[in-house]
Amino acid sequence: MAKINKKELVDFFLMESAEHFEAIQNGLLVLERDPGNWSVIDELFRSAHTIKGSAAMVGFKNVAHIAHSLEDTLDQLRKGNIAPEEKLVTFLLDFVEKFNGLINKNKRDLNEQETEDFDKILEENITSEQKQQESTEQSDESSAGKEGSETPEQTELAEEKTQRVESATRKAILENADEKYNKTLDTSYSDEFIRIRLERLDNLLNLVGELITNKNRQTDRVHALKNLGVDLEYTKNRLMNIIKEFEEKYAYSMENLREMPAEDSTFADFSETEFDRYDDFNIFSRRLAEIGNDIVTIINDILTNFTYFTEETDYIGKITDSLQRNLTDIRMVPVDRLFNIALRTVRTASISENKLVNINLSGESIELDKSLIDALNEVIIHIIRNAVSHGIEDRKTRKKYGKNEEGIINLSASRESNIIVFEISDDGEGIDPAKLKDKAVELGILARYDADNMRADKVMDLIFHPGFSTKAGAGDVSGRGVGLDVVKKKIESLGGSIYVNSEKGKGTTFILNVPITLLIADYLVLRENKQLFSIPIIGVHETFEIHPDEIRKIGNHFFYEVRGDIYEIHDLGTLIKQTSQASFKEGNIGILVDGPRKSYVLTVDELIGRETAVTKKMGRFLSGLSYFAGANIGPQGEVRFIIDTIKLMETKSGTITYKRDTGSEKKTKGINYISNSILVVDDSISVRKYLKKLLSDEYYVDEAVDGVDALRKLETKRYDLVITDLEMPSMNGYELIEHIRTIKGDNLTHIFVLTSRATEKHRMKAMELGANEFIIKPIREQSIMNKVKGVMIERANV
Repeated sequence: MAKINKKELVDFFLMESAEHFEAIQNGLLVLERDPGNWSVIDELFRSAHTIKGSAAMVGFKNVAHIAHSLEDTLDQLRKGNIAPEEKLVTFLLDFVEKFNGLINKNKRDLNEQETEDFDKILEENITSEQKQQESTEQSDESSAGKEGSETPEQTELAEEKTQRVESATRKAILENADEKYNKTLDTSYSDEFIRIRLERLDNLLNLVGELITNKNRQTDRVHALKNLGVDLEYTKNRLMNIIKEFEEKYAYSMENLREMPAEDSTFADFSETEFDRYDDFNIFSRRLAEIGNDIVTIINDILTNFTYFTEETDYIGKITDSLQRNLTDIRMVPVDRLFNIALRTVRTASISENKLVNINLSGESIELDKSLIDALNEVIIHIIRNAVSHGIEDRKTRKKYGKNEEGIINLSASRESNIIVFEISDDGEGIDPAKLKDKAVELGILARYDADNMRADKVMDLIFHPGFSTKAGAGDVSGRGVGLDVVKKKIESLGGSIYVNSEKGKGTTFILNVPITLLIADYLVLRENKQLFSIPIIGVHETFEIHPDEIRKIGNHFFYEVRGDIYEIHDLGTLIKQTSQASFKEGNIGILVDGPRKSYVLTVDELIGRETAVTKKMGRFLSGLSYFAGANIGPQGEVRFIIDTIKLMETKSGTITYKRDTGSEKKTKGINYISNSILVVDDSISVRKYLKKLLSDEYYVDEAVDGVDALRKLETKRYDLVITDLEMPSMNGYELIEHIRTIKGDNLTHIFVLTSRATEKHRMKAMELGANEFIIKPIREQSIMNKVKGVMIERANV
């Protein structure tokens, strides 16, 4: 017989009971507004019955006992023995919340003392409620008796009539009750559901993450194959041109050198114009042409198969992306769960404070990861309680200031790119800045001089100081030593931010920005100071090239115009403290990204491209770097930190120094300078690939197949170093050096000659034309690395 895993049963019970407890709480709120909704009463009874049975199954006898008592109470409601009045609903809401909270906190059965306490509370309150309602009924009966006695026949007819009316009323209610209940609680079962443990879901998402990492690696290889295909095509064309030239030159030009054997009578009947005669050289030429044609055919087959491979890879990519989106959606739940909690909190707190308060909700359909919903639960409750207790005035005060006796709280959720924004506002008395300053001085947080000269936008931040409160005493709802500092820490632990706006006499608004950090997401990959980073693509608005001459300076701040709008501009390397002073250089890339209050421009050295990647959490060791939202792994195994563009600006401290990079170089319109860059010019694919692999880890390396191709690239880009071969088709190395130095007038770019010609004559010619180094093949890796490093150091100091 298989062994039962009790832990799994308990976990399942906790998950199932939480859903039923929430259904009971929501149902009680509906019942208070619609006491005649018998369908809701039936659902409440069934939920309590299910909790009782499930608790007994997992061995939670005391939980089952209390659930049974709750079921009996709800059965009294169902039978009409007690009415769902405000006092009873308030008690049951509080009872269910405490009962559910204790079960989920302890994750075990109730002990004897806890069971006795719950029994006592339930018995005292329900018994008291029954006696009060019985007393009311007896009073009504007594009043009715005084109006006159009735005959038995009259009494019987009246009872039958009453029963017919009640039956008709109940039938009418039941006809539309289900519709009302489903609209309010959204508990329709038209769709089929299954329960899945989050642990298993996370394991599945991790597997998809690995699949995506491998997909990225495959895409990277496809890209490499595409480049190889370009090189292969170029080689094919060169081969065909050489074969064609050779064939035209030799195939039919050596008849005068041929000497046919006299004894061979095979060709005796043919003249030279009637039958071609070939010697070994001509045969070789023809065979070379045939081999060339065979190679071309093979290359064409390779390219055709490569096209099929690319199409299949794209299809796999589409399937992977679809799988990723669907699995991610499984974890997403509507924020209406939070809103239901807020609704109950407002009701409980307003009764406790003896205030009239209503709450308006909007954005219930916005979806969040379930873990975020759970984390935000206490945050929302805390702010709502504060709004009722501290914000909304009592009825008398509101009436005095011409306000409606009923206070209003607005709770809304909206999505802005990769941020969920919660706004919680009230129309209460607002926060008095003067009182905040006085309290800060009283608590020793600020000196009087500092308080009096404090910036207006900084005053409201005082409420987030630990232990800070302007309320004199503690109540049942708030003011119990747990301040808004806890709320702020919780939001910041989620990578979010919180702001408060208040106007005295008109109300207060809290704005919570919570980032959506998906396990798998799309990122913009970039390079800054030789290091790779990622930015969530959902927070990127636009990318463009930066022109330093168009940057405006106001005080210590720099601004840049994008499509008619002005944005502050910052360098990524400086903000993450890679460098102490940054320059805005020609050729830098600007990225318009989301900021805390407004978008801003972030400059980087290079954009790599867009990529879907797995989001890895930061370890404890790096948790202090709050402007990194995590990391992901590139196709080659490289780690790329994820930039949180909002936190990046929030954590910016002090004044950051920037300068426009004019340098001593000749600025030509349309030419972009690339720092730490090398152009390799060689007609040999092997040499180009070898040098690129050797140098690309530390420097930006570009390639050209000959001198003409190099000049074409130099029309739009300027490099720190050019490494060129001497013997190349179209334009040789000497001609390239002369063109760079004499025609272009560029004496700053370093030029290395890399050749197999080892004579002094070749070296002298290269140096005379303007080469800086003459390196003979084969090269020594360490030697050329040291020479390149020396050039880059020299260029950095220019």
